Amino acid sequence: MAFARVCTACVRTVRQATAHSQPRPTLPTPRAFSALAPTTPAYAKKAKKAETLPAEDEEFVEDEFEDELDGSVGEEPGEAGKATKDTKESKYGEAQRQLRRALRLKGRNLRASPPSTRILENLANNAEPHQFTQVQDAIRKWHERNFLKPNSRLPEVVASRFGRGGAAVKAVDMLANRNIYRMDAPSLLNLYPVFRGLSRAQPNASETPAPAGFDSAASPTEIVDAAFTLHTLTLVYHPEANNNPLIDAFVLATALKNGETDSPRVQAMIKRLAVRHEGPIVAYAEHKLPHKWVAVLVTQMRDIAVALVERKDANAEFFAHLAERLMAETAGGKAKAQA
Repeated sequence: MAFARVCTACVRTVRQATAHSQPRPTLPTPRAFSALAPTTPAYAKKAKKAETLPAEDEEFVEDEFEDELDGSVGEEPGEAGKATKDTKESKYGEAQRQLRRALRLKGRNLRASPPSTRILENLANNAEPHQFTQVQDAIRKWHERNFLKPNSRLPEVVASRFGRGGAAVKAVDMLANRNIYRMDAPSLLNLYPVFRGLSRAQPNASETPAPAGFDSAASPTEIVDAAFTLHTLTLVYHPEANNNPLIDAFVLATALKNGETDSPRVQAMIKRLAVRHEGPIVAYAEHKLPHKWVAVLVTQMRDIAVALVERKDANAEFFAHLAERLMAETAGGKAKAQA
């Protein structure tokens, strides 16, 4: 029995020694992405054959690259201190490129990234007068593509720029045709320049044709019609302007200046102003009109009085006296008198 136990212990010892003497399995070596190991640069791979783009797609990529440059680069090399991105010409050109790119969007790309209405605002705000027709066409195409409706900023810019730039008739046409341009009338302060532009409009009297789209290319009847249309639009969008003497004076002065004196709408406008009496008109001008526009109201009343005197109208004295009271009793009129 003792021999058996010794043999059993020996066998156990031999087995343990054999187990410890077996080599351990080798662990996987680190991959060759160590900081000390050289790496193969990505550009060392074999380049794939470049695909050729259609001509239209190449133009699209080029336009997009130009937009990135215009938005990030302030100065051209070699022209120290001359900021090109801030000029109206460059901003207008950039807006034109963005518009062309927007009009090319279709389907899923259009739904994923609808164009911003700021494109139209930048066009209108940076256009020169001879480019107003392009702005009008851009707004029309925008509506035809059923893009996002422009916000209130666009009609404000259009009214101000077109009214001061000799295209007031065009501005009225765009505001009146809401089904084409989708623009609501802006605030009263933004409509005043359009009224004033119509009152200053001079039909072309020379043999050289006036540029299309300008007020000088419109006939006297078209100018007067635009003034009355704008008056109606103003009262629809701003009922509080029903007692505003400035818009009435603008329309009446425009009509008389363009030879319309005896029509029912002109006679109704004369009566509309005369029945208010001088006191309420002076009070309205003093408390509700900016001083700048009170001075303009004085000028309009004087022009109306002169036109009615020439036609021997009995209301001429009322408008002449009203102009004097406005100049004497309002801050804006006094400033005009001292100028």
